[in-house]
Amino acid sequence: MSRVQQSARAALGACYRRVAAPFGRRAIGRALADGLPPQLEPVLSSLFPPTPSRRDLAVARIEQRRAALATRSDRYGYVSVSTPQGPSRWAVPMASGDPGQPSVTARWLAQSASVPERWGRVLRACGDAAPRGMFLELGALAGISGAYLALGRGCERLLTIDGSPVCAALAAETLATLDLRAEVVEATFDAALDRLLGGQPPAIERISLAYVDGHHDGGATQYYAGRIAPALSSGGLLLLDDITLNSGMWAAWRALSTGPGWAAAVHLGRLGLLLRDGDAGRPRAFDFSAYTGWWPIGGARQTTTCPSEAQR
Repeated sequence: MSRVQQSARAALGACYRRVAAPFGRRAIGRALADGLPPQLEPVLSSLFPPTPSRRDLAVARIEQRRAALATRSDRYGYVSVSTPQGPSRWAVPMASGDPGQPSVTARWLAQSASVPERWGRVLRACGDAAPRGMFLELGALAGISGAYLALGRGCERLLTIDGSPVCAALAAETLATLDLRAEVVEATFDAALDRLLGGQPPAIERISLAYVDGHHDGGATQYYAGRIAPALSSGGLLLLDDITLNSGMWAAWRALSTGPGWAAAVHLGRLGLLLRDGDAGRPRAFDFSAYTGWWPIGGARQTTTCPSEAQR
């Protein structure tokens, strides 16, 4: 997709969201009347602000960090890495990748691959809605999403995990620059979860919010969610990114959002949100994707090449 096409698509998306926002706000009221837990109302409201949101100082600092990353001249390739849950893509310095592969720029990592400000505000709202405690993120990338999560009132400490040394280093730099309560762990998701949740006693007994934003494979996503769910506090949140990225991710969301142990399952478009209640049966389901303008489902995910959307 050319830059002109990208700009046109972004403009159309922004126009659609402006038109849909009043309908989205009304849909929140209907959902509350239909049993949406009030705890989640501020999260949904953050999607449809009545006027353009002003940046507070904390958000401005995150966006300044994003802008600084985007000016770097670094380029990165991707390599396929075997994990117990199947192959995963890790960013590497271009000199370490396959010279025949396409590469991505630091600008792409900061501005396209990292969560945009609009959805960062949603992550922060989730952090406000979560019980106070430990936040866990699978997939640190450049640290932008982790920074938004760490701003949440419920975050006592953020632990973010990434297997790519490049991404772990970038995220650590971001979170240190912003002076946030966070730690970056360089490890595969499996190894980190084994260490954090598999011990006797586990290193982390309770998690109040978990954000799964890496290894975008349906089976892997269901596995990680299954590992994390028993450690979630009652009223804790499990967020799944890119649930409409491909058919496998969509199938994973469909399975998780109809399974037991959740009080509510909310399809936000880009994100799937699950509210933990270990005693619950089938969760109450709510779908806001039509109002956020984020519903296409991609095809089969490729794991051995540079992300197709970055090949330009």
